[in-house]
Amino acid sequence: MKLLQKFSLGQNKEEDHRPTVVKRGWIRVKTLCLRTFRPVKYARQEFEGFRVELEKNIRKEYADFGIYRTIFNHMGEGVGYSNGSETLSHPNPAANLIFGLDQNNAEPIKLIEYVDATTYAIHIQMTQKRKEGEQSKYTFEITRPDGEKRFIELTATPHFAGGKYAGTVGVFSDATQRFAIDTEMKALLTRLQTANEQKDLYFSLIGHELRTPYNALMGFGQMMLEEAEKKGDAEEIEIAGAIYASAQRGWSLTNRILEWTKSQMQNHTLKMEMIDPREAVRLEISELSAQAKFKDVKLQNRVLTGQNVFANDEALGAVLRNLISNAIKFSPDGETVTVVSKRTDERLLIRIEDHGAGMEPEMIGKLFGEEMISTPGTRKEMGTGFGLKIVRNYMAKMGGEVTVESEVGAGTTFVVSLRTSPPTT
Repeated sequence: MKLLQKFSLGQNKEEDHRPTVVKRGWIRVKTLCLRTFRPVKYARQEFEGFRVELEKNIRKEYADFGIYRTIFNHMGEGVGYSNGSETLSHPNPAANLIFGLDQNNAEPIKLIEYVDATTYAIHIQMTQKRKEGEQSKYTFEITRPDGEKRFIELTATPHFAGGKYAGTVGVFSDATQRFAIDTEMKALLTRLQTANEQKDLYFSLIGHELRTPYNALMGFGQMMLEEAEKKGDAEEIEIAGAIYASAQRGWSLTNRILEWTKSQMQNHTLKMEMIDPREAVRLEISELSAQAKFKDVKLQNRVLTGQNVFANDEALGAVLRNLISNAIKFSPDGETVTVVSKRTDERLLIRIEDHGAGMEPEMIGKLFGEEMISTPGTRKEMGTGFGLKIVRNYMAKMGGEVTVESEVGAGTTFVVSLRTSPPTT
């Protein structure tokens, strides 16, 4: 005991001014020396090294703390700590500014003073979830002391100590401007959707109103042509033929422009179902019979029966109509256009075959490109350039493919490939 008193720090003025943690360390070292019978002078040398290292670590901790404090005070986001009482303690300057306070405010921020009862109840529910270890992120509205309303986005992370919930670290950002933009965008989207629906209805009405008179003109022109052919009057045949051809071109142009517009609508979703392709071909051949009769072209439907495909009825009709119409357009008078099918694995191939002039390889390579291509038919029939683009777009939307085979002087065959069952998900 006397030895301890002799070397007590209270008798050494130099040691009295050292940090408490150093004094306690020195006492522990001397006590250890007594127990192990080591000379204190040697222990003192060892302790001096320990003291220097300890003070170095303490200075580093103070320096690190200063850096962390600088980061905390200069963050753009608000930061604070809540012990579960819905009160934000130790707010940083950004948090104070977000809540409309002086940036140097050191008082806790009581959430109940800034939100309505409904929002406060939501916060309590979220706190309960954080006590179970769940992080939360949500946006809520506050009313600042000056009455200004702001939207705050909060990311709240639970803090656990000793395995128990101790509080929540909250990171805040002012989301008022983004919330206003989101609100405006939602309103704009609603207006666009309404306008788009009106546009679809408008096009539908236009299509109906334009097709009706063209159908009447084609019917009238066909009647005149048949009567002129019975009489054998060449002049009347020429006039009636011109009337019919003009009406047919107008009908074709209107039809393809409307189909092209619809196929380009990004929100134009196709209702896919199992369809009988033979029946679809029959309907299109019936609609195109007047065009074929004008050139005395025979249309043959040799599509397999009982071989359904997974497609959209309207889109498949547009694809067949455009391809068959093209085949008629490029067929010499008196020729035959045949639609035939073949089953391969999980696909049905529908081939539209004509015996026209055929195409050069260079032309085939351009058919499905971005360029609008319109070539006169065997009777100088003009097109729009929309037809094959409509085919390409609709086939892509139906998950199908379209290819072309052609030989100069032998004719052209377009091959439509469609699934025979819905895709597996």
